[in-house]
Amino acid sequence: MKVNNIDVLVSSLEVKKNSNTKEDYISLGILTLDDGTNFTISEKDVSRLPLLKAMNKYKMNLRITSSQYGIRVSIDDIVKELGGILGVPVPQQPIEKK
Repeated sequence: MKVNNIDVLVSSLEVKKNSNTKEDYISLGILTLDDGTNFTISEKDVSRLPLLKAMNKYKMNLRITSSQYGIRVSIDDIVKELGGILGVPVPQQPIEKK
């Protein structure tokens, strides 16, 4: 199943090494911006590393597959970088006087 145009925050980004194959992979901490779901994606395509930055928001297409071991979520496509969360002005709410 493919989930298109989901807004996510990459909360963590780390290059790891598979203990069996000794190949590098990317471990991504992902937080969906619509409902706050938090999960980890293991991305085998290390060439995507320059496209991703920790604490940045992205619009992504995700692919969800199932097997005898459970559900796997993977990045199908990075549609657009939406920018970082640091340095973004927060709208001020009017202060109510009592």
